[in-house]
Amino acid sequence: NDTLRMILCQPIPAGTYTIGSPTSNFPSIAALSSILNCGGVSGPVTFLFDGPSNLITEQLALGSIPGTSTTNTITFDGQGDTIRTAGSAGSAQVIVLNGSKHIRLRNMYVDASLANVGIQLLDVENIRIVNNTVAVSLAATSTATGGIVASGSLTSTTTATTATDVVVDSNLVIGGYYTIRFNGAAGAPVSNIRITNNRVMDSHVYAIYTIQAHDVLIENNEIARPSRTDITTFYGIYNSTGARGVRVSKNRIHTTHGPNPSSTSYAAYGIYYTGAAGDSIAPNLVSNNLLYNFNSLTGSIYGIYVTGGAHVYVLHNTTVFDNDSSTSGLVYANYFLGTGTDHRFQNNITYVSRAGSGTKYCLYI
Repeated sequence: NDTLRMILCQPIPAGTYTIGSPTSNFPSIAALSSILNCGGVSGPVTFLFDGPSNLITEQLALGSIPGTSTTNTITFDGQGDTIRTAGSAGSAQVIVLNGSKHIRLRNMYVDASLANVGIQLLDVENIRIVNNTVAVSLAATSTATGGIVASGSLTSTTTATTATDVVVDSNLVIGGYYTIRFNGAAGAPVSNIRITNNRVMDSHVYAIYTIQAHDVLIENNEIARPSRTDITTFYGIYNSTGARGVRVSKNRIHTTHGPNPSSTSYAAYGIYYTGAAGDSIAPNLVSNNLLYNFNSLTGSIYGIYVTGGAHVYVLHNTTVFDNDSSTSGLVYANYFLGTGTDHRFQNNITYVSRAGSGTKYCLYI
């Protein structure tokens, strides 16, 4: 009376499938994930969210999927539906891609109000995150929280990982200590990262953060903190050690101190490079950005801040610091600190008329 049980790992054929309800092709993400992680795919596939009341309450967790390629991509299309975890506040991630390649996430509302991270990437390649809303609770202030994070630990937002050919485009990303963060390592940087056309709103501290990053484009994003009331120091775009070929272009950074600027004296930094590792072949470029309405009443404000490193070219930017309501605080519209190699500052427009006491510099070297 022995029973033999076998699980056959068969790839999912090319096509479009529904997921998330009893009448869907796959009633749950868990059911789909077990098949994908085992059998993989044999062609390009698209999974359409079809949750009851436009809601899926499950974690989407994928590993290395057999059969994926630049042709055989896997697309999850939310069709405007919401996905969120079922756990208590501070539990895990809503979406985690661990060792995944050739995955597309689009058109979904990622509700991370009960999670630390909305979308986490670990050791990934050829990922597209397009036209989503990713929302972390504005009450979240822990360094473990983030909207879209590439980190090598499921319990940390700051651990090095590998990530290459990742596009984060046309999303609304809200909240988190780091709203968007990519972590590489010395000798193994994250590379070919495109963070473009997003609205990056209401970070606790850092809106966009990279470390040990090569060949990165951060372009045409709107970065602001219009709704957060628990204000602390603000960093719009922060490129830490090892930045090579990190291009910051056509971004709009404004409204740094929320709806109640009179309650805070915390500093604000628009675009920040420290320990850049550019060279003549792959310099770091800061160009055609607009920085304005750094709206604290007191405290220091810095527009473009470069400390140490090599080959940061600051070209054709506009910085306007003209808050007539300010009462005090230093202003460094463009700030170069320490010993650097071949930094350049050319053809920028800088206007400083911020009211109140405190020394004000259009350019400080």
